[in-house]
Amino acid sequence: MTGYFARVPLAALSAVCGIFVIVSSILAALVMNPGHDIVTHYLSDLGNSGLSAAVFNTGLIAGGVLLLPFFAGISRHMGSSVLTKSGAVLGVFSALSLISIGLFPAAYFGDMHFFLAITFFVFAELSMVLLSMHFLVHRESKLQGTAGLLLITFDALLLVGVSGAFVEKLLALVMAPWLLSMALNMPHERHLGKI
Repeated sequence: MTGYFARVPLAALSAVCGIFVIVSSILAALVMNPGHDIVTHYLSDLGNSGLSAAVFNTGLIAGGVLLLPFFAGISRHMGSSVLTKSGAVLGVFSALSLISIGLFPAAYFGDMHFFLAITFFVFAELSMVLLSMHFLVHRESKLQGTAGLLLITFDALLLVGVSGAFVEKLLALVMAPWLLSMALNMPHERHLGKI
């Protein structure tokens, strides 16, 4: 393999594949459920019954599994600062929560599923904050760090005044591109700093 992808760490490729699988499964489940209202219905409703449930839940499980090597490899490719290590650990927990969301659908595991969904978003957002702070500490990565913190601020503002089901989708729309950008830029990061 030559060119860009020859230099991309396996962890980054795993993240790109994971994001693709997750987004594709959500979009496919949405197409299979024309009655799903994106403003009032939660994404988890897509995983409750029928073929769309199999597509949705399998996509979350497979996507979560593919994100594990990415978060586990962050310190190796971005440095071993406290911010990076903490962000990576929280990222691993968010991926495990995502897998669990697919394994325990809301229709059958109500409160447990809700708890897992909340832990996914909390761990993912905290991971984003810490990794964005890592980027801000290092001159070469200020754009990525600033973008991450602006997205987190946007998320926080949304939580104040918008329906939970709609916010869930917006959070996903914010996290996916940021994570994809981070994965695609992973080979360019150096082992920087101890902060």
